[in-house]
Amino acid sequence: MLSDEKDACCIIDPGCYFGNERAILEEYLEQERLTPEYLLNTHCHLDHVFGNKFVHDTWNLPLHLHENEKPVLENAPISGLEWGLPFENYRGPLVFLQVGGVVKWGEDELKILFLRDILRAASDFIARPRTS
Repeated sequence: MLSDEKDACCIIDPGCYFGNERAILEEYLEQERLTPEYLLNTHCHLDHVFGNKFVHDTWNLPLHLHENEKPVLENAPISGLEWGLPFENYRGPLVFLQVGGVVKWGEDELKILFLRDILRAASDFIARPRTS
């Protein structure tokens, strides 16, 4: 999670498999009075997607990800079963990240990068310095 000085934040790759992990995230946001504005996945490995549904259901945020990760996300429940980690997958709207674009929340922004590996593509982000 990244937050700015005005109490806005974005949640990136929420693992949150267990209920206590979801409770910790929710309690932290309440305690710090942070308002989530984005749900982002850099890629859709299991440990990055377990909490997507929880974040969406709790804060009504659509999932932002690279278009090439959609099949990985869709197959995540099958992979979870293979690893003995069943879970209910995110089924809300998808917003595809555009390489070179930015994600702006509060006073801050992230530049969207594209990383390629042997099997698939992933998005990454770099914080851009604030200009006053």
